[in-house]
Amino acid sequence: MNIDIQTTRDGQEFNKLKISARYSKGGINYANGNNERRGIYIHVHPVFSESRGNGIASESFMMFAKDGGFKLFVTPLKRLNTKKVEQTQRNINALEEHEVRSLFMATDGQSSDLANLLRSAAV
Repeated sequence: MNIDIQTTRDGQEFNKLKISARYSKGGINYANGNNERRGIYIHVHPVFSESRGNGIASESFMMFAKDGGFKLFVTPLKRLNTKKVEQTQRNINALEEHEVRSLFMATDGQSSDLANLLRSAAV
């Protein structure tokens, strides 16, 4: 799901909010040292997207910014189940864009209301 937004976070401008469901094998997260569970996560992050012509487009985002987005664990899985991941993505895509946009813009991007909305849609 890509939602149009206009915001500046940590001095960088963003014009889209990307929300995607992905499977993770779990294990140690080398960025923060946490042991993460295996299953489906929802990733939410603002990006700056631009088209450069000739069918070329670029996207940039901030990986370790404090308000640059978040990931949310929603479903434990012992192994990859593509159908469940795709169904989770379809459920997220069915959400109202204006509701997701307003919850993201109303906070620093770490809204528990937005996380609760995504979690409830994912199941």
